[in-house]
Amino acid sequence: MISQLSTEQSNRPPDSAGKTSVLRNLDIILDVKDSTAGQLAEKEWLLTNSRAAFSSGTLAGCNTRRYHALLIGSQNPPACRIKALANCLETIEVGKQEYSFSCFEFDKSFHPQGYQYLCQFRKDVGVHWDYELPFVRVTRSLYLLPDTDCISLIYTFSDVKKEFDFSVRPFASMRDFHCLQKASNSLYSLLNDQDISVQTSGNMEGRLSLFCELMGFEQMPQWWYRFFLRQEQRRGQDCLEDLWSPGVFRRHINHSAKIVLWASFTDASDSHPQLDSLDAD
Repeated sequence: MISQLSTEQSNRPPDSAGKTSVLRNLDIILDVKDSTAGQLAEKEWLLTNSRAAFSSGTLAGCNTRRYHALLIGSQNPPACRIKALANCLETIEVGKQEYSFSCFEFDKSFHPQGYQYLCQFRKDVGVHWDYELPFVRVTRSLYLLPDTDCISLIYTFSDVKKEFDFSVRPFASMRDFHCLQKASNSLYSLLNDQDISVQTSGNMEGRLSLFCELMGFEQMPQWWYRFFLRQEQRRGQDCLEDLWSPGVFRRHINHSAKIVLWASFTDASDSHPQLDSLDAD
């Protein structure tokens, strides 16, 4: 069940049956504990910046539109927008047990089911998900920088009762934001001292750069298939997309910690962004 705890501005009128609502308020707190995946997938959020870049998605974490992504940048603001970073798979391993607070929808089934750990969703200048796992509390925050096509994805771990291994697998799309990605296309990654770069074979769709100072990166490229976009199906459009991942970021956690993953989109001809010089604070 989703209930609104507080907000600075009044929201638009309640949705009609079957309609999706977009959270546009400046400050909002939603109690979402015990909500179903379907309920959370019908609530959307949106962040924008001065360059016509944006981040958008659902409270559940899964994308339901072709325009949902953690980072959609612009090659020629405000035009030529590219869906760069589609989503991330966040996983916690304790011994032989695996927990994930991510959520994707594949052919009408949700996996993993991270929404079951979600207690609260908050929106201010960023968006925040508060999760309660049996042995740790996790806050996942996303901020879109105002004047550059760059996001910070911040993971804050508190009340750590057991040590664990934390991993993040980013999923890239690297296509025009009106289209859908298919595994027949060719993407590749380059690992250098500063970041991991993801590009298409012809370098026509720009460059996605990923950087995390506190996590090691293992190149492990994979295609994941048939992500289901329920709102596209309702519009009568193609609704299945494939996404490509360059590998996995990893870190062992044994106490309270904050980890920042940076992602930026630039033209392939531009110099590499200095992500290691950015400060999340």
